[in-house]
Amino acid sequence: MRDLRLPLALAALVAVPVVGACAVQVEPDAEDRPIDARDNLDQLGLYDCSEHTDTGYRSGSAFSIRVVTVDGRAVERNTANAYIAMQARAKQAGVTVRIVSGFRTMDQQEYLYGCYVNCNCNNCNLAARPGYSNHQSGHALDLNTSEAGVLSWLNNHADEYGFSRTVPSEDWHWEYWGAVDFDGPCGSVPECWSGNYDGAFCDDDSSASEAAHDRLQGELGVNFHCSNIAGEPAFCPSSKAKRGDAAFVFLKAADAPSAGHPDAFTDDEGHARESWMNTAKAYGVLLGSQGRGNPDGVASRSTLALMLARLYRLPTASQDYFDDDDGMANEDAHNQVAEAGLFGGYADANGGRKDFRPSVDATRSTLAVLAGRAADAALVPVWDIPAGCLDASYAGAYCDDDGATGELILDELAAAGTTLPGRPLGGSPAIYPSKPATRAEAMAVLGGAAAMPLTGHPDAFTDDDGHALEPYLDAAKAYGVLLGYQGGTEARPDAVATRDTLAVMLTRIYALPLASQDFFSDDDGAANEAFHDKVGAAGLFTGYDDGQGGRAFRGAEHATRGALATVAQRARDAGLVPVWAPPVAPSTGDDPPPADDPTADPVAPPVDDPVDDPVDDGQSPVDGPPPDEEGALEGPPPGYDDELQPSVEDGGCQAVPAASLYSMVAVLLAELRTRRPKGAHGRGTGPARG
Repeated sequence: MRDLRLPLALAALVAVPVVGACAVQVEPDAEDRPIDARDNLDQLGLYDCSEHTDTGYRSGSAFSIRVVTVDGRAVERNTANAYIAMQARAKQAGVTVRIVSGFRTMDQQEYLYGCYVNCNCNNCNLAARPGYSNHQSGHALDLNTSEAGVLSWLNNHADEYGFSRTVPSEDWHWEYWGAVDFDGPCGSVPECWSGNYDGAFCDDDSSASEAAHDRLQGELGVNFHCSNIAGEPAFCPSSKAKRGDAAFVFLKAADAPSAGHPDAFTDDEGHARESWMNTAKAYGVLLGSQGRGNPDGVASRSTLALMLARLYRLPTASQDYFDDDDGMANEDAHNQVAEAGLFGGYADANGGRKDFRPSVDATRSTLAVLAGRAADAALVPVWDIPAGCLDASYAGAYCDDDGATGELILDELAAAGTTLPGRPLGGSPAIYPSKPATRAEAMAVLGGAAAMPLTGHPDAFTDDDGHALEPYLDAAKAYGVLLGYQGGTEARPDAVATRDTLAVMLTRIYALPLASQDFFSDDDGAANEAFHDKVGAAGLFTGYDDGQGGRAFRGAEHATRGALATVAQRARDAGLVPVWAPPVAPSTGDDPPPADDPTADPVAPPVDDPVDDPVDDGQSPVDGPPPDEEGALEGPPPGYDDELQPSVEDGGCQAVPAASLYSMVAVLLAELRTRRPKGAHGRGTGPARG
């Protein structure tokens, strides 16, 4: 047998590092090709995301590392996610990539290094010093590049998944350094891989802003997903927001007209956001510098504040909100967006106002949150701001209602000292006609337009003390217009008013009589149907086209400020008399009788086909009872709330105010004055419906 002691001794001598000028020079982290035992073939492509914490090392320093199992080998979690995605892609191309060696513990690396130094195991393979191998840092994988097609595929595609060869002489050694951000089944968003996630995106279930992301995609119509993970849409909430992204999200969410604008910048030709950059320049939202818009530049919080202040022409703020931006160029914009409710800032360490942190990079999640807040605040973008608001050429009290039906009424109320709160628009006072109205605002406009007396009434409600419109609410309770919630103790002044609310208020203000026909198709059997028909008969509401030849009331829809002024003006034009007005002198008997033909009513809505009338079922009497015999249809008794039945409101009835009794008497008198002959109700021949 040949004596191998001399060759082994020489090999060991060459392998041992020598200190000094004669040291053998090797590449950092260099090692020989690992021995492939091929003992993990049955686990190829399998992974177990159950984590355990181990101790990793980088340049001799220890740190905590999270390890999972892939191909039967231990792999650092982030490296595993990228590898799983890469392996799946290679498999689609017919290439089988497999891990030979993954993460190594200190014990494992010391063993390999000992084998190398002592040349007594592992074929004396070269191994990095313990604590200095990137197998211990979790970044390195030794792959099966000696098998057909593997090395060629990796050379062409591994960089797409963040892997690269860091030791040129070792074609099997590949390291992941996060050059590409992959989140796989063992990542922070396993929902993307399982498909079991909430909302529009798979990677934000744990985000506090998930609802804002979903709203941006849905209600606001902005498709802002960043990519797909395992085939599922992802939002990438913590990724940095770019200037082009900010222009797209803010302008798209505000329904900006994006077509037809001139080419604004020289550095965005062919860019996915070019049209939105052009739109931003056209409306003065982004100005750029030296002809450049920098669409891929990261947007700071200060940049977003400036864009929003310009987009909505926010007025000068009434105070200084932040203490870390004093004297900065964009300080005014920071205060403007704070006063508009778009930015809240961060609490500072000194108990001061707050920190804005202007230089902090904004995230994609920030864009979604800000777009939603702008929508909630009903901010008006510059392209929708009336010219009169921008140049102060408006007439009357407000700049945004010139020519509107109810402008005169709003101007009269403002002149008398009753204004509805609103942020200046383009620097001018505005009423915001499309803004949802509150119950207190509804009472102020409807009651104020009818000259409702505001003095001498007792305090009616417990939840409106000190409210700017409290006198209107107290008067409304005194005259039986508002009954209240919780046994009549709560007015809920700042709750949003609905079209139902307006119908009830108007019916009680003017003691409207029972209607002679069913005006609307979407409220049959509803608790407030009688109120809808009364305001329909009075010409105060005309409804919406229901698509079937009829009209829909849509009682649950929010009433707007513009709608308040419109119906108040219609009531005035119709000459309706409120319940608090002095009694009209008795008739001399010379007055002409009321017209029987409903078409003579100047506000009669279209008449529906009688066969569609749910009251006329072919079995009702030909004429039916006169309207006053359907007294139960007058509406809920006084114990009911303004909009809801007592089971929803306060569980019972309450005493009837004296003014409410007056209102009921006025209703009966109006019925007697306007009663029509049987069969002349304008729709079918069945019983009249209230």
